[in-house]
Amino acid sequence: LTKPVQDYDLNSLLNKLTGKIAGKRPLLDEAEDTPSPELNRLTVYLRENLTIKHTLESMSGELGIHPKQISRLFTNNLGTTFVAYLTKLRMEEAAKLLKTTMKDIKEISALCGFPDYFYFCRVFREYYGCTPTTFREVGCR
Repeated sequence: LTKPVQDYDLNSLLNKLTGKIAGKRPLLDEAEDTPSPELNRLTVYLRENLTIKHTLESMSGELGIHPKQISRLFTNNLGTTFVAYLTKLRMEEAAKLLKTTMKDIKEISALCGFPDYFYFCRVFREYYGCTPTTFREVGCR
């Protein structure tokens, strides 16, 4: 790393080192399956920062990629929109936390980037077809 250190570069290095220490494949390598280095940066950043409110403009400022380019990267390479991809990441994390922890659903909603608990429950129900409570108890889909 060289000074000044960019957040993305530092997170990537720490992620790689953590993976090596744990003997696991680092998150960055997981995302490198996409055909674009810019898209790799975007997906890794989103996975590592689910709690932050993201918009195309905020991502543009954070990673130095034009908002229209971000939109094109998701559409052309992943066949989805930026918002749909972010929602998918958040819902997968919520499902994992509901199944593997006993954290309160309000806490899980905040950890997954939904400070509004009621909005989280609505989005979760639309995504999985059941409430977070039902999902935790018996599962859905």
